[in-house]
Amino acid sequence: MNEDQYRRQNPTWHREDSVWKAHQVARVLESTGFVSKFQGKPVSVADVGCGVGGVIGSLADEVARVGVHVGRTCGFDMAESAIAQAKTEFPWIEFFCENFCESEQRFDLILLMDVLEHIPDSEAFIRAVAARTDYLAIHFPLDDNILGRLLR
Repeated sequence: MNEDQYRRQNPTWHREDSVWKAHQVARVLESTGFVSKFQGKPVSVADVGCGVGGVIGSLADEVARVGVHVGRTCGFDMAESAIAQAKTEFPWIEFFCENFCESEQRFDLILLMDVLEHIPDSEAFIRAVAARTDYLAIHFPLDDNILGRLLR
């Protein structure tokens, strides 16, 4: 599906789910050793496949509640119109309209929120992204699950 088709099918880019997703990331971080490891240190975060930037835009407030301070914050997406909208709504975040796997950037935490279902070889993609971080948070839609993939 190309960018125009996606935008027609999903005109909000699922922006309405962003705060909830950021909150869930914060809950997961709180239940792991992440918070204690980064207590008092700024955390660099990238949202790969960020769309219009809602999750990465909401993340700093949500993780602050569990004791994490977000430092450098970046969003990556291949959709030009999504990145343009994200830059307007969240001017304090660095946004890149490029393939993250072709960049050399490294982050403390990388988010993959509802992006794997758009990637043909998701296993190779996860490996490439995971090589650039120590912590990887992945969310995928309920209708795109492991069992569903095995049954296809």
